[in-house]
This record gives sequence, C-alpha cells and structure tokens, in this order.
Amino acid sequence: MEELKKKFKLNIKISILVYLGLFLVSSFCFFINQMWIPLGFLLGGVIAIINFIVLYNFSYYLTKPFAKYKSLSALLYSSRMIIYIIGFVICIGLNHFGYKIFFWGTCLASYLIQKIINYFCFQYIDKK
Repeated sequence: MEELKKKFKLNIKISILVYLGLFLVSSFCFFINQMWIPLGFLLGGVIAIINFIVLYNFSYYLTKPFAKYKSLSALLYSSRMIIYIIGFVICIGLNHFGYKIFFWGTCLASYLIQKIINYFCFQYIDKK
C-alpha cells in the first residue's frame, strides 16, 4: 500500500504541473479575447484531479474486508461519473446561455490528459 501511496502523490504532483503548464501555454488566448479556452483547461484539470482522488479512495476502500466499505466504494465509483458529468454540463450549459467562460473541448481534453498521466505513472514507472 505504501508503493501505491507514493505513486498517488507523484501522480497528483505531475497532474498539477501539467495542468498549470497547459493553462500557462494557452494563456495567450486571454490576449486574443478567447479566455474560455484556458479556463476550460483549468476547470477540466481541477475536476480530473478531484476524480483521481476519488478513484484512489475507491481503490483503498475496495480492498477493505468489511461490508460497510463495499457500499462506500460503490458510492465513490458512481460519484466519479457524476462529477465528470457536472463539469461537462457546466461547460455546455454556460455556453448555451451565451456565457463563454469554459470551453467544453478543452475541458474534455483535460479529462483525457488525466487518463494519460495515470497510465504513465502506473504503467511506465513500474517497468523502470
């Protein structure tokens, strides 16, 4: 479990650095009046990191032998999808009503970037 905790902390640090880098790289969009693109990366990154923390807690409680933790792990797993959907609805809903605050494409890209970071931290680092 200690190895998983180390990988979890490494994954969180890498995720924060990648999302801040994406925000800084795409921050030139503020100057061309397209501020919704970097803010979409920021919202998607925050939601993806929250979902990764929920995923870690899910896997932690799933390994517990008591039945009360099984229902908690099922609740955590279903809450992950709800959090993703809420973030996506925020992006699309605000865009639908004319408020271009978050771009849904960059929010979705942030979700996918977290999957790539997870793969790198948990698969590639094991082989080293």
